[in-house]
Amino acid sequence: HLMVKHRRLDHRLVVTRNMWLHGQRIKLKDITVKQQQQQQQQQHDGDNDDDDDKCPTTEEYHDDGSSSSSGVVLRFKRHMLHTSLTARDQASYMTLGNCAVSELLHETDPASKAHWVPSEAKTPRGIFVYKFMHSQDRYYHYMGKAILHHEPRFIFEALCDPLFRFEYDQMLDEMEIVDKLDNETYIARYSHTNQQCYIKQQRQSLTVVKHKCVVSNDKYVAAGMSVEHKRFPTEIGIHCLKHAYADNAADDVDGGGGDDEDDIASVSKLFSGKGPSKLIDGGMLTTDIKASGWVVERNVKKPTDSIVSYIVNLNFGGSVPSALLKAIAKKQPLAIYYLGKALRHRAKKLKQQKKMMNRKGVNN
Repeated sequence: HLMVKHRRLDHRLVVTRNMWLHGQRIKLKDITVKQQQQQQQQQHDGDNDDDDDKCPTTEEYHDDGSSSSSGVVLRFKRHMLHTSLTARDQASYMTLGNCAVSELLHETDPASKAHWVPSEAKTPRGIFVYKFMHSQDRYYHYMGKAILHHEPRFIFEALCDPLFRFEYDQMLDEMEIVDKLDNETYIARYSHTNQQCYIKQQRQSLTVVKHKCVVSNDKYVAAGMSVEHKRFPTEIGIHCLKHAYADNAADDVDGGGGDDEDDIASVSKLFSGKGPSKLIDGGMLTTDIKASGWVVERNVKKPTDSIVSYIVNLNFGGSVPSALLKAIAKKQPLAIYYLGKALRHRAKKLKQQKKMMNRKGVNN
């Protein structure tokens, strides 16, 4: 039997690669968000006796993929997130997600073609990598491009699955869904490890992720960018907050009123482009990611295929030699190669499931 224990961290939705390999799955639509104040009130009123709302279910997975109740925790009965975000926070994060989508659409627009030059990176056949000509200092800005033999909607639906990232991101060790804003937008924490030339590098990133249908059945975007969050404060984020508080205080003295000092999401606007920063708790370096992600559009010349673009714009930080960081950065667009492999596997699996359903229908 294949067995693995879950990680229960105050009802946080944390999934390691090992858990994912053993069957852990989370769909964004199945996550319910509960305000922290509401949770505290229920505890005060004695309404939190139903452990099913907060405890994972116990399941065991066999080699044949079947499952039965046993004592090995792999899935949650209900995906429950407790959030302390204000309505203003949520609106600000939503704005940042929409900005990331707009930036990717702009960079993949034919009018922006002149800003991309071919990269010297070696790539598998059919995958092309380009470098952005106007990259910010210490930021690595690349785009991978390829034609995949799948419909745009099929690709987009796969990318909308938060845990599908384990399929194409080979360096991803662990991910956590920190907050859900709506069924197309969420905040996620990613932990990556890269082994290059005997040097092991670990980084963490906290991003707002936005999925958007631009043209139904024809064009889709899955974009993200770094943000600050109350649960994972960074040194730069705290510094920006102090300045924001000082500005608010000055505005209050002048009668201007200022912004809500608890609007942590607005601080993310100041944080973006400032570079990597260490977490206050734990000291791990966070990668600063500017607008990055996927643009999937139908191939006009062959409508059953899709033109897929994957853009990365990030700053790793740290004291690693720039040549080594550049080598790592140039590998990022190759996620398209792993995406193609994962999609072929997904399509094959869905085809097998459809055949099995048809056989059952005939037998019945």
